[in-house]
Amino acid sequence: MPTYNIRSRVFDPVRFTTSTDVSDFIVDTWFGHSIITQDLFTRLPGLPTLGTGRVIASSGMGMTRPRVEIGVQINNLRALPITAYVMDSGPSDLLLGADFLRLLFDMGLEKPIDSPQATIEPPTKRDKSSLALRLLSESESFEVTDLERFIGALRSIHNCAVVVERGMHQHGDWPEGERDTALADAVRLTVTRDENVSDEDRLTVTWVEKGSIWITVKSGAKTGLTWLSQIFKQTMDAKLEKTIAEATSAREKAKIAEMTREEIAQAKRAEAHLKTASAVRKARAEWHHMVLGEIDFKKALCERVKDDRVKEVLSKQLDAAIADMADTKLVAMVEHLPDLPETEHLRLPPRTRRDEDHNQRHDRKE
Repeated sequence: MPTYNIRSRVFDPVRFTTSTDVSDFIVDTWFGHSIITQDLFTRLPGLPTLGTGRVIASSGMGMTRPRVEIGVQINNLRALPITAYVMDSGPSDLLLGADFLRLLFDMGLEKPIDSPQATIEPPTKRDKSSLALRLLSESESFEVTDLERFIGALRSIHNCAVVVERGMHQHGDWPEGERDTALADAVRLTVTRDENVSDEDRLTVTWVEKGSIWITVKSGAKTGLTWLSQIFKQTMDAKLEKTIAEATSAREKAKIAEMTREEIAQAKRAEAHLKTASAVRKARAEWHHMVLGEIDFKKALCERVKDDRVKEVLSKQLDAAIADMADTKLVAMVEHLPDLPETEHLRLPPRTRRDEDHNQRHDRKE
């Protein structure tokens, strides 16, 4: 019955922000399921018991104890949910049984959506200064052209935010008589080819996971990340972690805080089933409506860009990038949000009712 002196984290697998650290744990495959002490259980407020179960000791005797489900993070390994029984005390707060080992042996295999999973979770995957997106496809495989267009559009939208925030190309030092053309070319090359974007401000990929593709992106121009945070739907885990880059963030935080455990679990189950082709198509249609009909990119540019020519070119580049992204068979969900101070947020304003009425009149004319 080896004891491992490795600091690990035990958490509520539904409301995972409820967590506690343990300094060591035991691995004993005599037990079919894991065991936690009453002390550890009390350090996870709100974790419900799921009835009772029989715990058999090596002597063949047994006892009936409360049953719970927990998540466990040990270095780069994360496993959830794990069935555990609550005992009064023990030589360690956490004992991992045979079920935990089975999860490790099954890592990487295709499993039912709602079944327990073990995954690799290195620090770069959810780095505090990075944004993590999960890309889902209508088909089992990802077309290379779709992936290229999606990531290219992601970079273009980010670079538009870099131009806005850094004030790039917004100066009077342009050749006389060639200003409009030279300025437009410079903005386009910055947005589409990273020209004049510093190494620190360039969007970089720090983690990629196969299956449904998980990518973690990082940039020194953190305000650019907030644009990307706002244009994709956030998973329940991301909302629980923190809510940023939303015009109604205070309201959203209050709403999440009031959700019951069952409501959170239902939301997570719905997200898990999003991997089917029909669900991805529906989610992509909803995203298309949201990004084109609910976010006022032009207003965001007008508020921060004083140069009309820069504003015009950026607007066209944004429209092209979003259209490119919408034409792919992929949909993205925000899995992790960057931890940014309020001063780093670059808000995308929502469209007003007047904007919507104008668009509807325009559509009828078309």
